Amino acid sequence: MAQFISQDLMNKPNYQDGSIVNVMSAVCQACDASISPYAPHPHLSIAELRESKNIILILIDGLGYHYIKRHGADSVIAKHLKTSMTSVFPTTTSSAITTFATAVAPMQHAVTGWFMHFKELGCVTAVLPFTPRVTMQPFNSDRIQISKVLQLNPVFTHLKRLSYVINHKRIIDSNYSVLTTMGAERVEYYGLSDFFGQIINLAKMNDAKKYIHAYWADFDALCHVHGVDSDIVHQHFKDLDEEFSELLSFLQGTDSVVIMTADHGLIDSASETTIHLDHHPELAETLALPLCGEPRVAYCYVKPNKSGAFEAYIQRHLASQCELYRSEDLIEAGYFGLGEPSGKLAQRIGDYTLIMNSNHVIKDCLMGEKPFAQIGVHGGLDERELMVPLIVAKC
Repeated sequence: MAQFISQDLMNKPNYQDGSIVNVMSAVCQACDASISPYAPHPHLSIAELRESKNIILILIDGLGYHYIKRHGADSVIAKHLKTSMTSVFPTTTSSAITTFATAVAPMQHAVTGWFMHFKELGCVTAVLPFTPRVTMQPFNSDRIQISKVLQLNPVFTHLKRLSYVINHKRIIDSNYSVLTTMGAERVEYYGLSDFFGQIINLAKMNDAKKYIHAYWADFDALCHVHGVDSDIVHQHFKDLDEEFSELLSFLQGTDSVVIMTADHGLIDSASETTIHLDHHPELAETLALPLCGEPRVAYCYVKPNKSGAFEAYIQRHLASQCELYRSEDLIEAGYFGLGEPSGKLAQRIGDYTLIMNSNHVIKDCLMGEKPFAQIGVHGGLDERELMVPLIVAKC
């Protein structure tokens, strides 16, 4: 049988007072929006945030706490590092940035990974581009509306101050971006200097109180392609640090609080630690749907009469590479968040969840899909994936 979850078995997000959801709770309270059921983060002063003209949240995709401690100890970013905190589970962009957009954990928003099975659509979907997994061609937006599928409640419609979202030109008008930034003015950027420049422009634009949310994706993208410990990633971090230093200088005297954090960290995987489902036909035969979630956290939808065979195969052949859990036990143990779960959550995480050990990943490949390999990976519960920084500067 799949093992029951106890709090001692794995690292776990700290939704009580030490997670990214608690940061967003503090921001919402400071903006007089009581929409998050989660406690505010204790390292953020709600009074200071509320009194500040600008609350600026900079989200650097993939910039884990352990990366800064290992490679950025002398950086300006590190000088303003207040503490470490956890991401959400799974430790992946789709789940985490939805938390930044809604101030609730996956327990409530039910966005559970890159690939999700939406029962109402009858297919596995890449959630952020909002396309079917195989074709990656957009749904008909008139007939299939993302707002009816995800049913999210963006914070920007509730904040009692002007709101701006800075995002790259290529994704700023995507279905997901438009949905999750409702209530905010969207501002596009083209490169690193422009990214920080747009923050400065908005902060200095007028004397109105503002919340500025800025998302940078390239650190994560470079880690995927080149690896966390690559020279190109280290150089990119130095470039980020220089721009961050200049940002703080330009913002002096603007009555701004700058919060920098991340959605997750990453670890490096390798070809020899990649499990390909087509090398395990007996396991594939037990599955009713393709693998969902992430290569580091796979949700398995198992044929009703194949549960025993599925569990036996995992325990016999893959026990050293992954941990096997009933997905409902992960909900019960609070890995997705606190409080009552969304009615959509259970159907979006399958019957079982495989959480990969060490730096293993598991993948399947469907007809028509182009195989891909990533060096830097995330989604699991390794501390390097789970722990993110809380960086705060008053200007």
